[in-house]
Amino acid sequence: MDFPQFPQGTLLLITNDYPPRKGGVSWYYYNLVRGLNADFTQSDAVHNSLQLPLILRGRERCEVLKAGRWTMTPLWPLIIFPLLLKTHQLKTNTWWAGQVLPVGTVVWLLSFVWKKPYIVSTHGMDVLMPLKSKRRRWLVGKILQRAALITANSEWTREEIVRNYESGMRNHCLRQKIAVIFPEPKPKREVPREEAKALRLQLKIPEGATVLLTACRLVKRKGVDRVLAALPEVWKAMPDLHYIIVGNGEERQKLETMVGARSIAPVHFVGEVSDEELAAYYSLADAFILLPREEGCDAEGFGIVYREADQYGLPIVGCVSGGTGEALQQCRKTLLVENPDDPKSVAEKICQAFQ
Repeated sequence: MDFPQFPQGTLLLITNDYPPRKGGVSWYYYNLVRGLNADFTQSDAVHNSLQLPLILRGRERCEVLKAGRWTMTPLWPLIIFPLLLKTHQLKTNTWWAGQVLPVGTVVWLLSFVWKKPYIVSTHGMDVLMPLKSKRRRWLVGKILQRAALITANSEWTREEIVRNYESGMRNHCLRQKIAVIFPEPKPKREVPREEAKALRLQLKIPEGATVLLTACRLVKRKGVDRVLAALPEVWKAMPDLHYIIVGNGEERQKLETMVGARSIAPVHFVGEVSDEELAAYYSLADAFILLPREEGCDAEGFGIVYREADQYGLPIVGCVSGGTGEALQQCRKTLLVENPDDPKSVAEKICQAFQ
């Protein structure tokens, strides 16, 4: 992984997204910390992607302060105390805010007193959602303006930051200090044929049936409803297709109701699974699909799941939404849906994926 010019000295990453917590942002930070500490003493566990350590210890350039989910509540100012304690213990030179709000607020305020530089990492929604509030937009602008370095997970995220926050700043200085660091997928796990076969039996998918897979949080932005709407058209050409949906979320009940109302039988909601289990689903599948949508400030910053599916040699059916185009460009076989709200257009690309 190529790194921008990080400030010299030791770094302290403050984030509520870090292993063993699951998710793309958690893995993103784990990978960055591992890369920054590559020349330092590390435990062997760091190299096992399926057994991640709670915290990296030893003489490392970058340490991690794992903030609890309570930092997303009105109690967030309390992070100041463990941050200052850790800073003193580690003789930290630079703070690294894993979340613009509220962690960025804390390091921004402390930087006036402690005179320490700080880095801010951004992922898309975290810089778009504050646009709904004049106060939060002003605050995010101040945090970004004072940062020594800003990292963005895609070119799209960088352009959104510049477009929405640079105009009110002196010297229009944002673009020069934003470094794009693309997320890296988790390492591929070689799944024994017997394991994939057992999973097929468990789901009662006949041998020879074609499998389409989606893995995501079940929220409206992910667009699973777009896939379900297209399946009746797909089954006209591919009656043996089975659709597996991995993940949970607030939309699950609505999606299950949608399946029942349309009498769509070969659809499997399997809920959340471990990284090891997800590898088996990738190995079982014949193609992967995700059709996210943009709704105001709610958008995909990158789309690392496309890269993960690509590692297993799956054709990818996707659409350009937010920063997903950059992830899709890095995949070997992609089929872009121009109008994901049109079931026939979606069905056509799904069928093409299996040709």
